[in-house]
Amino acid sequence: MATKNRSVKKIEFPTDKKSEKWKSPQIDFPRDGEVVGGGHYAVRISAEGGAEVEISFDDGDWMSCRYAVGHWWFDWSPVNQGEKRLRARARVDQGKWHQSNEVRCQIA
Repeated sequence: MATKNRSVKKIEFPTDKKSEKWKSPQIDFPRDGEVVGGGHYAVRISAEGGAEVEISFDDGDWMSCRYAVGHWWFDWSPVNQGEKRLRARARVDQGKWHQSNEVRCQIA
């Protein structure tokens, strides 16, 4: 059985330092207003590839995320039903932290 060669696509980020968008992380999943079931959920965050990325739930402690497949991830296992507020932050440019917009989701 023949296999195809798959090349890894390098992610390019804008280099315009006047643009805040390239520095700020974004929570891709869950989406704002999404209903999340209990059990395992992989939170996906887009941020500059070389950045250090952390996540916080309901203004709690910041926890490190892992980098894989062009995104940052946090393995989450929510247990309590109700609304959760998520925020990510990335350390870029001389150690400054840049925060994402808050994402709210419902745990079913």
